[in-house]
Amino acid sequence: MFLEGKIKTYNEERGFGFIQIEGEPKDLFFHIKDFPNKNLPLKVGENLKFRKVEENGKFKADNIVRLDIKVAVERHTPQSRAIHTTKQNHKRQQKSENNSIQFCYLYWYIDYIRLGLCSI
Repeated sequence: MFLEGKIKTYNEERGFGFIQIEGEPKDLFFHIKDFPNKNLPLKVGENLKFRKVEENGKFKADNIVRLDIKVAVERHTPQSRAIHTTKQNHKRQQKSENNSIQFCYLYWYIDYIRLGLCSI
């Protein structure tokens, strides 16, 4: 069963802290290794969801989920997806046309060399 609480204290140098659980008299220990994403800095007062487990005769938080972290997800409506797809197709078409023009110039240049109209 998951519990919810807030970070009460956190020692960044040592990587541990305590979670205050509403309705419980004792705070719960946690370690940074029990967080899935250790790259984002923790903040005192941040809301968490976690499991309370016993390890070596002491309770600690495990499977910690950060509730205050917002993950940016790009969402498309059918209209925005159509615009995005149209822009990508336009870029591909322009690139293809540029490559075709470059090859045409290359072949013309080779023909001029063969005919002796220019030299390398």
